[in-house]
Amino acid sequence: MIAVDGSAPLAVSRRLHQPRLLAWNPGWIVVGTALALSLLGISAIAVTRPDLALRHGQLLAVGLLAGAAIALPNYRWLRLAAPPALAVVLLLLVFLLIPWVPESIVHPRNGARRWINLQVTDIQPSELAKIAYVLVLAGWLRYRRNQRTARGLVLPVVLTILPMGLILVEPDLGTAMLFLPTLLATLIAAGGRG
Repeated sequence: MIAVDGSAPLAVSRRLHQPRLLAWNPGWIVVGTALALSLLGISAIAVTRPDLALRHGQLLAVGLLAGAAIALPNYRWLRLAAPPALAVVLLLLVFLLIPWVPESIVHPRNGARRWINLQVTDIQPSELAKIAYVLVLAGWLRYRRNQRTARGLVLPVVLTILPMGLILVEPDLGTAMLFLPTLLATLIAAGGRG
């Protein structure tokens, strides 16, 4: 119901803006495509190496669960989870640089401290930082129109310099240099002018 003055009642307004699970969204197209390509790969491998095909099938199941976990939630959940995720990733990037962390946890490779050993696998926080950074930046710029002013650029530039600087210290120049073009592309997509 809409009131005479054109405003929606509070209960209706809250219901419209609550994140919900989506049965269908474009993310499922990506999951379906990945499934089709993986099944094609398994069938090609199974002819000569059935043991590798079985291993690939097991990893495919894990990948499908991860893909469903990403495709299922509403994008609003990602917008809410992005700032805490970026904070955690920044803490992980700082953790990599602490010199007294044992080498069994942060093992330097070729002089770079980029990976955290989880015994089962290694994670590279700089890869997670790229995802969290894009989500936070896009969420911030979505409702702003002041990115055309110097004052409106302060927070996006700070959000860019923090992970970029920490990744440069690891050192990982290639990953760090991805942040500046991402900032420029996102600012242009948000309506900024060159």
